[in-house]
Amino acid sequence: MSAYQLGCDALVALGQAEPTSWGAIALHPPALPPTLPRWDDICVVIISLAIQTDKLTFLRQENSSSLQKLYTDKLGAFDVPHDFSVAPNIEATEDLGPALAHPTVLPVLQKLGLLKNRRWTEKATEILWREQPNAWNLNITSDDRFQIAVQRAVEQMPDNVRLKLDDLTSIERPLRKLIQARKDRRALHRKSGEQTFDSPSQEIQYLRERLLAQLTDELDWLFFRSWRFSSGWLSGKQQKTALEIFHDPLAIQMRHAVVKKLFPDRPEFFE
Repeated sequence: MSAYQLGCDALVALGQAEPTSWGAIALHPPALPPTLPRWDDICVVIISLAIQTDKLTFLRQENSSSLQKLYTDKLGAFDVPHDFSVAPNIEATEDLGPALAHPTVLPVLQKLGLLKNRRWTEKATEILWREQPNAWNLNITSDDRFQIAVQRAVEQMPDNVRLKLDDLTSIERPLRKLIQARKDRRALHRKSGEQTFDSPSQEIQYLRERLLAQLTDELDWLFFRSWRFSSGWLSGKQQKTALEIFHDPLAIQMRHAVVKKLFPDRPEFFE
């Protein structure tokens, strides 16, 4: 449901809907806000929705006979218009692979500046790097542009972000507090119902893994909210126009690379 959740967030940010506990409801009349949300985030949401609704499919680069069967098999499962081509209608570029888009999606991608003459534009690269289709087998982390972005993220990192990174990658102190809190609870409630372990070392390992998962998630969210490939670290004002797009693989890859560069002695946070 994440694509629909993000779609609702985008409609709210565009002044077309108001949020509800379950999603969003259309505004009558809608009104664009004084400050629009980020173009790149809106593009990512639209791409996600097109994929979710089976109106955009990323394709492997294969010979034409194999492609013909692939497209036919793919389209056979869906109710599509009779004029929906079984050949790729978005051509591959040096950076990005081919795709098959529904006729209603093509003009939207073109309006967004992601397509020109049925080919991906240069601006589309950073958007689709945030999607990373399996069919294209992209190797983004070895790309020179990614490495330059890593260096920029380290060199231009705001002090508050650096402090937050240091805090979130320091596991021993919060682990000690977690272990002590568990001991204190047991002292107060002998039958606490908590999970039991064969040995203290097994329990400590369990608590460490649970804490590591929590801290890693918070690290990812720091990048989801505060970093974009084209802009680097976002200012407080810029963050207000950003959409909280979670599970962004490009942001996660940048988190891995930045943490590895800054804290090489903390491999649990980047391996």
